Amino acid sequence: MKINLHLTNNITEIEKLVHAVDEFGRHNHLPGNIIHDVTLALEEMISNIIFYAYGERDNGHKINVGLSIQGQQLQLEIVDDGKPFNPLQNPVPDVNKPLAEREIGGLGIYITRTLMDDLEYQRINDHNTLTMNISLAGQRC
Repeated sequence: MKINLHLTNNITEIEKLVHAVDEFGRHNHLPGNIIHDVTLALEEMISNIIFYAYGERDNGHKINVGLSIQGQQLQLEIVDDGKPFNPLQNPVPDVNKPLAEREIGGLGIYITRTLMDDLEYQRINDHNTLTMNISLAGQRC
């Protein structure tokens, strides 16, 4: 099964995203930990796009999210027309530092990188494309 979800750059769209991921997970008999990890990773990436990829009053942009199962891999794809941004080039935060000494930002990308098995970024035709994979080997119910 594959789903394509079309969101706008409005934070209220996160609820639509969470519902779609939950429905996809239940339909494909995915365990709760996979649904949780996928939801968290997508929430982090989509909220970053909504808050940072567009100008403050630049509404009406489309963010496309695809979820598909290919063999033993769950693939997530996010495509947006925001400012060019490769999250894989973001510096890894030092999570061992005390909170007061840490740089602001970057934790959402860090969390996503730890939850997913593989991430790939491309800039194609003025669009950011982030592909994330998580293994389902031994995970399906």
